[in-house]
Amino acid sequence: EFNDDESIGTDSILSLYEYGAMSSDDFECNSESDNTCNYDSEKDPEYTPNQVYSKLNEDSDIDDPVSKEDLPTSIDNNIGYLVDAINIENNIGYDNIILTDTCSTGSNKKRRITPKEKTRKRTRNVENWLDVKSKAKLNYGVEHLNRKGQIICAKKMGLPCPMTCRLKCHGNINYEERYNLFQLYWNLENRSRKWDFLARYVKVSGTKQAIVLKEFSRRKFSRKYFLIVKNKEIQVCKKMFLNTFGISEKVVNTICKKLEDSPTINADMTGKHKNRPHTIPCEVKQFIREHINSFPVVDSHYTRNKTDKKYLEANLTISKMHRLYLEWINEKPVETLTKNATLRQYTDVFNEFNISFFKPKKDLCDVCEKYKIAEPKEKEEQQIQYDEHLFNKEVVRRIKNADKERASIEPGFCVAVFDLEKVLTTPQGETSTFYYKRKFATYNFTIYDIGKREGFCYIWNESDAKRGANEIATCLYMFLKQKKDDGIQEFSFYSDNCGGQNRNRFVFAMWEYAAYKLKIKITHRFLEKGHTQNEGDSMHATIEKTKKGKTIYVPAQWVTLVQCAKVKGAPYSVKEVSNKDFLDFKHIVNNSEYNWKLASNGLLVKWSCVKEIMVTFECPFQLSIKYNLNITDDTITISLQNKKNRGRHQPHCGPVRAYDKPFPIEKLKLNDLLSLCNTGLIPTVYHAFYKSLSSSPA
Repeated sequence: EFNDDESIGTDSILSLYEYGAMSSDDFECNSESDNTCNYDSEKDPEYTPNQVYSKLNEDSDIDDPVSKEDLPTSIDNNIGYLVDAINIENNIGYDNIILTDTCSTGSNKKRRITPKEKTRKRTRNVENWLDVKSKAKLNYGVEHLNRKGQIICAKKMGLPCPMTCRLKCHGNINYEERYNLFQLYWNLENRSRKWDFLARYVKVSGTKQAIVLKEFSRRKFSRKYFLIVKNKEIQVCKKMFLNTFGISEKVVNTICKKLEDSPTINADMTGKHKNRPHTIPCEVKQFIREHINSFPVVDSHYTRNKTDKKYLEANLTISKMHRLYLEWINEKPVETLTKNATLRQYTDVFNEFNISFFKPKKDLCDVCEKYKIAEPKEKEEQQIQYDEHLFNKEVVRRIKNADKERASIEPGFCVAVFDLEKVLTTPQGETSTFYYKRKFATYNFTIYDIGKREGFCYIWNESDAKRGANEIATCLYMFLKQKKDDGIQEFSFYSDNCGGQNRNRFVFAMWEYAAYKLKIKITHRFLEKGHTQNEGDSMHATIEKTKKGKTIYVPAQWVTLVQCAKVKGAPYSVKEVSNKDFLDFKHIVNNSEYNWKLASNGLLVKWSCVKEIMVTFECPFQLSIKYNLNITDDTITISLQNKKNRGRHQPHCGPVRAYDKPFPIEKLKLNDLLSLCNTGLIPTVYHAFYKSLSSSPA
């Protein structure tokens, strides 16, 4: 016999003599290849910048599909109903769910929600919110923590009524039948379903017998409680009823009160009020999206193959875009509410887009970061690779430092680093309309002579040439000829590992041709991936600092700005490279008389793995390469002559002119530039330059 104040937990063993319920334990939550370098520059040597510009695609509200893995396993399916209801309320959908935005204008716009799309900020995952998880567990009677950090115990089925019960309930229903009803009730997905469930078991009627006068009686009705077992209603006492479902009398009072007003119980509206003053109106969102879509964007300059993120001009900010939006929206005949969109509202909509303002040059090394965040066991597996990576970084830096010391005391030796600066665009300025137009690209290839601390800039624009291997090789060849005239006999170059511009056969062909033609020795080493910071970065930083606040209308003004960028010391040496100056070194590589495949040891050459290449005029048609800088005898020789020509005199094949006419630019870009001329935002004196440009079909 049980005492009235006893209750059995859910972890109790089922038996004929014990009553129990579900334990909270049952509901425990189980909560390169270097030729595709992605950190320094474009991987495609033939990349054409005027194909980069595009308008942003139609955006959509995105959230990842609902995941129920961290919810109680025994009630997975039911919790899904609750999470679904939350997601629908917050416009969060699964794959291929189509939502409809209805604006004040009366137009409907269907947007397909796809969780694969990315946004600027991580989107909210409502199902992972602690409050939502806590509500789900509360609904299913699972042990959980509330907002105050207090442990709320799991719901337990109470003891039956005592043996002295007038209705003899304990003899009419056994433990298993009560337990099934307990589980059925607590597995219902929301409070409304629970109310409907209990309403079937409670019958309210007037009092049959009044012991005191009606005017003094507080009792206005009587309740009868029933439990349905095998489709048969069994009347039970209130204690048996409440204890069977593990609820208080307050729940029954709420149900009866709701039934007084209506024959059916209305849905639970807790937390579903419409008083949300900070919700962004639909029409405001649409105008903000339209404004953001009006800005031209470009792909990432350094990580195109790793991210789909697009980039706006570096001198834009969200605040500046919001100010431009207020000017833009004031010109439209819309309601005042729309015109008064706040900065916070604009920011919230902006974060729906996968766009940013800066083209990030990656400062963090992938190998180092991967090792840094790895678990202890993973670190053991990565240790050899990581140690080798750090060793290679130090080796190439020690060699470079030794070259710097040598260059400071040996006048016939030059050590230099080179890189292509990020794109310089025109027109450039603070005029608001400039931000909405496609820009004309100008390229600046920089070489820094570390020994003499001299900077050299080679500048051209997108109508003159591209920014691939031929362009880089041509600029390097010009530098070699200039330095040769100054008496330099030996060169040591350092660069990043970009396969499209620096580490490729076309640049190597130029090294060999220049060494033979100019009677010099050239060594080119590649800095360790992820640690390519070098002295030449100071040139880019100086130019970027100088251009702030300046207005640039035509590429020629970039030349003047770069010439004046360095205030202390000798100014940068700037050369404008025209269309006819560029040489085609691919002509040498494609010559059938040359061997670019096999090394002298008979193995295929792995050009993308080269760490060092050396050429000298004393050994024409010969390259010496290394795959590893820390091994002194790892030199591999490559004879560029085919076997049939070895031992014979073979004239050197030289480069030819790369381009015979200027490049056309994108039609839409030219239209944007001419529109700036027509509106007077570009001064008349510069109109002739833009009108001389030709365009290609869109």
